[in-house]
Amino acid sequence: MAVYSNISKEFLQIVQIVTDLTAGVPERLSENAIGFLMCDSQVDYQGVVGLLNGRLAIPIVGGTTFTDPLGSEDEERSASLTILELEEGACSVKISEPLSAANIQQMDQLYQECVGGLRETPKLLMMFV
Repeated sequence: MAVYSNISKEFLQIVQIVTDLTAGVPERLSENAIGFLMCDSQVDYQGVVGLLNGRLAIPIVGGTTFTDPLGSEDEERSASLTILELEEGACSVKISEPLSAANIQQMDQLYQECVGGLRETPKLLMMFV
């Protein structure tokens, strides 16, 4: 009897990346936690975020890709996950259409959407453009 698998090499790499990134992360994070993901251009960002969201149940932002400055052609994939968990305060994440650094009105509107539901003015604001 032959057994066939439809699991791609890329998917297995995503699963391995998420397994590595979440090793040591507590099963439960507070509702005031947010994850910052940075990965190189060889990593399927959307695939990693999808699995991370299922595992951690916190908003994941970032995705800014970078390439190996030495131009390495090896099969290594790199990704970094930083989790910020607040004892006080709240996290708010909004995703917009692509922003232009020149369009301040777009950024101001996005800021207003982010802080609209918060009880106090944020002490930290990060925008990925």
